[in-house]
Amino acid sequence: MKKIAKIILCGGLILFAIPVFYLLFVIWVESSYEPIATQEGVLIDAARISSAEDMRVVSLSKNREEVISSIQQALVLAKESNRSITIGGARHSMGGQTLLDKSIHIDMDGFSDMNMEGPRTLRVQSGVRWRDVVAFLHERDLSVSVMQTNHDFSVGGSISVNAHGWQHGKGPIASTVQAFDMIRADGSVVHCSRTENSELFALALGGYGLFGVILDVWLDVVPNERLQSVHRRVDLDDFVQEWLTLANDENTQMLYGRLRIVPYRLFEDVLITGYTPIELDKPFPKLGTVPLDGLKRAVFRGSEDNSFGKRLRWSLESMIGGEASGIHLRSILQNEPASTYANRNPAKTDVLHEYFVPADQLVDFVRDSAQVISSCDVDLLNVTIRSVQKDVDTVLRYANEDVFALVLLFTYDVHPQADELMRSCTVRLVDKVLEHRGTFYLPYRTHPTLVQFQQAYPKHKEFWTQKQKYDPQGIFESQFSRYYFP
Repeated sequence: MKKIAKIILCGGLILFAIPVFYLLFVIWVESSYEPIATQEGVLIDAARISSAEDMRVVSLSKNREEVISSIQQALVLAKESNRSITIGGARHSMGGQTLLDKSIHIDMDGFSDMNMEGPRTLRVQSGVRWRDVVAFLHERDLSVSVMQTNHDFSVGGSISVNAHGWQHGKGPIASTVQAFDMIRADGSVVHCSRTENSELFALALGGYGLFGVILDVWLDVVPNERLQSVHRRVDLDDFVQEWLTLANDENTQMLYGRLRIVPYRLFEDVLITGYTPIELDKPFPKLGTVPLDGLKRAVFRGSEDNSFGKRLRWSLESMIGGEASGIHLRSILQNEPASTYANRNPAKTDVLHEYFVPADQLVDFVRDSAQVISSCDVDLLNVTIRSVQKDVDTVLRYANEDVFALVLLFTYDVHPQADELMRSCTVRLVDKVLEHRGTFYLPYRTHPTLVQFQQAYPKHKEFWTQKQKYDPQGIFESQFSRYYFP
């Protein structure tokens, strides 16, 4: 009996040691990477594939009048020198949405002041990052209504791509924008809302910086609360019903799913995580992040191009309920930097895809996409599922009805051949989503074809007709706009 016990003990220690040593190996490999270099005079975006040269950068401050003057001067210069104007904040897009050779680039990063205007209205300058917004609101027991998972993005960038989040029961971020001020191509400053300059309001939200420079933004905010996670692991066939069970709980505030990405069981089951309020008789803690960033990163990056790493990650997430399990403030859940999981390997890049499908098409689309991905020579790192309510505010909309959003993260070499392989795979995935009454998101690589774009966004003609009305000289341009509006 003692011998058997020793064998069992040794076996258990080995089973425990293997993942520990694997994660230590991942950490060691990552520590060997050199910092990702930047080239002077060249701007890049998040994927490190799109770039632009000979851009004249206009930096801004928090002084609103100085900023307006600087942008108006840039507009005059652009017209005199036959240059375009591009606009960027954090530049987390991936397909040249903020880039164009020889353009005058308005860098909004320094334009970052904010203040409360009423108990539930936040006024921000558009260059402010969400991390600063989250911290500002946290001090006032408030939190952001809708934002992306990470806090690195600028507010102006988020509303220009009409981002969505994992906040349950919400539409895209446009639904939380009360109003904004904007400098048009003719240099005039206009106030836009659902009742004032409403046409321009609907065009600039999700308008990718093609209608002007957004200045101040008025946003809805909500109370900060402690939230407790609940988790369900279900087969893909049962996902929609289980999601709706959680979603129909009026207390559910945040909700997302994560698909299994182990290659031989790709997308067979889903881990659903929801958050509901919980009352605790103690003050809110100081703002921080969800603990164990280093471990979470090692588990995530350890799944890159490695089946064992993918199995290990799925097992750990299934056991503990994901990386943000437990009780956390809403503001802390929103206070995560992209760097926690970002690719630090100079030779590799992470690229996002996002597809939107109605509930009755979700399971079939997931199965079809699994077949496409399995036949592509690409490495899938992550798939999360969120819900987005119908967009009733914007022209270039992706949520024409209530939809599920599937956010896919791929990693591949920073090399033209690898990007072309990804392009081929993307075109096939977009074909599938279009077959299922779906759409795709535009801030990423411009891999979908022009025909696919036009099919997914049937109001593209109206959008471009209005673009020519408000910007007849085509001052506001980008690599993205030249691709989809040739």
